[in-house]
Amino acid sequence: MRLLFLFLTFIFSSAIAEENINVALDKCRAKTVTDEAYLCISDKKEQLKQEYEIEFKKLLMKVKKEKKYVMNFNDLNSSLLNSKKSWDKWVKLECLTEANTNEKDTKYYYSVYDTCLVEHYAQRIDHYHKFNFM
Repeated sequence: MRLLFLFLTFIFSSAIAEENINVALDKCRAKTVTDEAYLCISDKKEQLKQEYEIEFKKLLMKVKKEKKYVMNFNDLNSSLLNSKKSWDKWVKLECLTEANTNEKDTKYYYSVYDTCLVEHYAQRIDHYHKFNFM
């Protein structure tokens, strides 16, 4: 029964997180292709980047708080730090690859890049929320 509850919670919260990001991006996309639309997406990217960093720190604190219950605390802590470092590099390259299908150094290019980051930051924040280490 508990497993079913956790599964349903996961599905429901994933849908809500994805819906919230889509709503936020749709608001930006609804604007005409101007500086306003670009700034909207750029601001959302910065907001989610900060939230991503905060959620990662919260996860580290949560793991540290429960240290006595984590058999491989040092390994887990090290893995989390290394994973974040690798993911940060990967997401930048992934989004650059997506942006590079467009003319470089244009607002559209940067909008594609920032939109990609928004989507990935939202997914990673969701991942941190659901990360189960015990």
